[in-house]
This record gives sequence, C-alpha cells and structure tokens, in this order.
Amino acid sequence: MNRRAASPLPLPLTPFEAYMVRDDRPGYPMVFPFGFRFRGEIQRAALQAAWSDTVAEEPLLSARVERRHSGWRWVEANEPPPLQWRDLPEAPPDGRGRVPVQPIDLRTGPAARLVVEAAPGGATVIGYFHHAAADGLGAKRVLCDLFARYGQITGDPEGLQTPPPDPAKLARRADVRVAPPEPVSSLQVAKTLGAETYKWLARRPQPLASARAIEPGGTSVTLWRRLPEGVLPALRGRAADLGVTVNDLLLRDLLRLLAERISASGAGPGSWLRVLVPTDLRRRWHAGCPAANIFGYAFLTRSLSQCGPSRHALLGDGSLEDGLLTGISEEMRTVKYWSLGTIFLDALKLFHAVPGLLAATASPRLCHATSVLSNVGALHVGVRQARFRRDRTIRVGGLVLQDVFAAPPVRPGTAASFLVALHAGGFNLCMGFDPNALADDEANGLLDAYAERLRATAGSGAAAHRAIA
Repeated sequence: MNRRAASPLPLPLTPFEAYMVRDDRPGYPMVFPFGFRFRGEIQRAALQAAWSDTVAEEPLLSARVERRHSGWRWVEANEPPPLQWRDLPEAPPDGRGRVPVQPIDLRTGPAARLVVEAAPGGATVIGYFHHAAADGLGAKRVLCDLFARYGQITGDPEGLQTPPPDPAKLARRADVRVAPPEPVSSLQVAKTLGAETYKWLARRPQPLASARAIEPGGTSVTLWRRLPEGVLPALRGRAADLGVTVNDLLLRDLLRLLAERISASGAGPGSWLRVLVPTDLRRRWHAGCPAANIFGYAFLTRSLSQCGPSRHALLGDGSLEDGLLTGISEEMRTVKYWSLGTIFLDALKLFHAVPGLLAATASPRLCHATSVLSNVGALHVGVRQARFRRDRTIRVGGLVLQDVFAAPPVRPGTAASFLVALHAGGFNLCMGFDPNALADDEANGLLDAYAERLRATAGSGAAAHRAIA
C-alpha cells in the first residue's frame, strides 16, 4: 500500500549536497552500502511490496538531480528506486563479508537501490544510498522502516505500524543552527571559522596509501567482521573507568594503528594524520524528516609523533595518564558542546558562493582525511525493546538478524573508512577501502589489526578489573 504524500520536489541542493555531487567520480562513487544479513527464508513478493511502500515516502531517495541556470536541484526520477534480486547457491561465511559498492548516477536515476542476495536458509539485504540524499542514520531508519513493513505484510503478530515521514520537513533539512550554549560574539565565531579553515588547509594529512592505478569500473569495497560478544560491554566498562566514551577509545586505537602503518612507509614524525568524524546535526524540528544528509564533519588531526605508544599506564585507582586519549576526549567533548560539526558546512556555504571554489575543494588531488570513523549506534529494525528475546536476537517476519554492516564512502587519498554498527548486543566493525590503493589482503589485514586492537583494549579493561578485585 503506497501512502505517498504530496512531493516537495523540485528542491534546490544544499551546499553540502552539491559538494557530494561534485565529489562523485568514476572509481570513487559517493555511495555507501547499508546492509542486514538474516537467517531464515525471505519472501520476495513481501519485500518488494515493503520496499515500494518505503521509498514512496522518501522524496530524495526517489529523486535525481538536474542542473538549471539557478543551480542544481532535486527533481522526480523517471522510475522508483529498484530492487535487484540474486539467488545464491549457498550462504556466505558467517560473521564476515565483502560487498563491492555499486555506483549511482544521480543525473539519470534515483538516489537509492536495494539488492537482495538470497541463499538457502538466509539472505543479505543491501541498500545502496547516494550520500547527497542520505546519511548513515537516515539509511538505517529507512531499512528499519522497510522491515517493519515487511513484518506487517508477512503477518508478523508483533509487526509495528511506522508513522510516515513528513516530506514538508525536507525544506528545513539544512537548518542545523542552534543557539550557542554560552554567549559568543560574531567576531569570535568568524575567528573560529577562519582558524579552523586555516588548520584544515595547512595541516595536509598523510594518505594511508596512494592509488596505484584506477581500474576501469573499479569502486570501493566494504568488509566487515563480527567481534566477539564480550567486546562491546568490556569497551563500555573500560571507557567508564577512564571517564571517556567508547568513541574516544575507537579513535585512539585507530590513530595508533594508522600511525604505525604510515610510519612503516617512511613518513616522518611531523606528518599529519586526520580522521574525519561525521557528527549528527539533527535538531528537534528534524523529527519525522525523510532521509537526507544532515551530518556535519569534525576533523581530528594529530601528528605522527603524538600517536606513538603511550608512556603511561592504567593506575591502581582506575585513572589513566594517556595524552592522546585525553586530548581526543577533550576535543570531542568540545565538538559536541559547541556543535562544531557545523563549521565544515559553513565553509562549504562560502565555497559554494564563489564560482569554481566548491569544485576545487572536491578535487581528487586533495587528500581531505587519512581515514574516516563513523558510529551509527544501535539498531532495532523497527522493533521495541520488548521484542528482544532472551537470546538477544531481533526477529521480524520469520527472519533473524545476524549482522549489520555499512561503511562511509572513500575518496582519492582516503584509502580506508571505518564504521561501527551495533545490534542486539552485537558489535560489527566495518571498513570501506579503495582497491586502487589497497590490495584485498592488505585491506583484510588492516581491518583485522584494528579489530585486534579493540579486543586488546577491551581485554586490558577486564584484566584491570580482575587485578583490582
């Protein structure tokens, strides 16, 4: 049943959306996958009906872009986002996966597609989303709505009725400004914007690896691993002991891993590492907004010398002296307190107003970040907490969720991006990588090394608890 409200299209692209369109190029599509892997037999007709209903309420996912004299704008695509079905002879390996990213040409077709890989006893459902039309949280919500509808169509007695998004709210999707938490003058704001822009331009990040050659039609690839069940609660306990967040630990371990790999390639201690951290800028007025990109960016930049092994250790009272971790924690608290993820958007507005400057910012010759780290949080697949079973599974329409995976897009110079996805106590570590810069064995080794560091961090926290006890 299509419940489509009046379309708000056409709509002009925001500067951030225009940047995403500019940064989309052959070999480096500004597209990301967001997928679920299930155990159970998936019903093709029910999923097709649920997908049709879901995307009928998502104007940007059902749109393409066109350029007029007034600039780029979203218009209705000639066809709805497609669903592609593949039957596989056997199920893929449990707890891990590899998914090539599919390009999306926004000039000719809609901004999303769904791919289903059905195998005996299981299915992998992958949404591909253009980053101009959706961010990771929007994609997650769309897939959760999809399977809530799938549950209703298949007669799941616990299926939920999801309220439809409000298309009118897309007009305010770029309205992310809030009053500052403390009084601040316009001059102070301008100084901060200028200083952060200067640092972003002056501290050029060292690439993890350089593209050797771009293969025709080659695009980024997403890998993922399911970490052992005890890692997430151990990381949470470790973070609580140290007075930091799990994200702070993830960033610390990623920076140390990147520093180790880049140092081995001969980079000097003064080289800069930069991790791009997407920040959610949704405000109360965005509640019920259809999928859109409502993220900002924070850039965590450190020199190689700042990312070496810590000289300090966990003290007996649980306190920690670790300059890298302390600095990360303080900076990320500041980013959240002052909503500094909007600075990049403010800069894009300025670049958008100057002819040619936005295109120069998206130049493939510029390395914007060594890596990316995103955390899309917990997943409930359109279910309430009451639907968690004692075995901590999520079930819908006869399917049992096994894995969640996604990865931010990669661009020239950013050879690997990372994402954490949580579901019913599960912890999946995902990585997108540039196959023009990293071979498959190198990429798998990098992801496994990061997973091992996180297990070690979780284990050290558990060991400290045992020692204190």
